[in-house]
Amino acid sequence: MLIAGFLILLLIGFWVVGARNRLMRLRQDVAGALPPLALQLRKRHVLARHWSQSLHRRDADAAALAPSIELVLVAESEAAGALNAVQTRPIGTPDQMRRLAAAEEALAAALATLTETLQTQSAKDAAPGDDLRQRLEQLHPPLDYARQAYNAAVQTHNAALRVFPTTLVASTLRLQPAVLLPRLSKAG
Repeated sequence: MLIAGFLILLLIGFWVVGARNRLMRLRQDVAGALPPLALQLRKRHVLARHWSQSLHRRDADAAALAPSIELVLVAESEAAGALNAVQTRPIGTPDQMRRLAAAEEALAAALATLTETLQTQSAKDAAPGDDLRQRLEQLHPPLDYARQAYNAAVQTHNAALRVFPTTLVASTLRLQPAVLLPRLSKAG
């Protein structure tokens, strides 16, 4: 009877170690999926900033574009700050991820406003920075792919946290669910 009890405790111990290792690997998968997403978001930020600045430098119609350009620059700065906050803690907190999603949506809206402003102007010449705008549009598929990969890692991690008896190990380790990044609007 003593041997059977010892074997059961040994099996439970092995299971706990295995469950812990799996949860830690899944956390690492989430953390590993963040850098490709962050890279795509940073590309978006840089292109948005450069496009806005190139439009700001042109002499004609600069006054009409100034509010839209300023909106993009402010939104880009906020999005970059939100991304920095998320990168300090790869699993992220709900507030950090909500802030990042809201900042990215604000950036997309600002870029759309700038695009509309440009379209309403009757300039027959190609606007400075059109190549940057096109690169912004081309960035959407890789950005969406990186977001989907990140969210897939998050969903796998979160599903493992909800499985009983793994929930006991997760609660002992104080592991929290990771937060999904919602689909982002196209960047202008």
